[in-house]
Amino acid sequence: MMNMRNVVSRLQLGIGLVVLLCMGGCVQSKGLDVRRSEAGEQSQSSSTAQANPFAPTVMEVHALTRWSVDAQGLRAVEAHLELFDKFGDTVKGAGRLIAMLRAEGPPGSTDERQYRWDIDLSNPKRATREYYNSTTRTYAISLSLGEEVEAPARARLTVTLITVEGRRLTAEHVLERSG
Repeated sequence: MMNMRNVVSRLQLGIGLVVLLCMGGCVQSKGLDVRRSEAGEQSQSSSTAQANPFAPTVMEVHALTRWSVDAQGLRAVEAHLELFDKFGDTVKGAGRLIAMLRAEGPPGSTDERQYRWDIDLSNPKRATREYYNSTTRTYAISLSLGEEVEAPARARLTVTLITVEGRRLTAEHVLERSG
């Protein structure tokens, strides 16, 4: 009959072997992400390509975007921009935003005005504090035209976000004056 010391010793050895075998399954090759596809075979991809699966992949100009007046009483566009990840969920993002507005003149006129804004969203903490609206889950950005003008009858807003990873996300929205 085995004494208690031998039983405990063998039990500790068995547990140690199980832990060691389990840890072997956790090891990854340096720089590679090994995963199983739905079919069950293994595939490999660069770990940098999968660095942030929740990074923005799509940007939309939200329906809340409208003509407004800025703090100085000048005509502005209140742009609401929404970012989505590859799963279709809203996310925050960082980068440089370029907004362009092409405002058409009166009907029958070839007059057209163009405006451009460059907005730095590369610092997530500052961008969140200054622009992010957690209720609408959009970046709410006032784009002042810098002059006291009547809102054009029709204008096209084009926004491009160049993310910190270098991805370009572009969206457009047509603004029409109500009334």
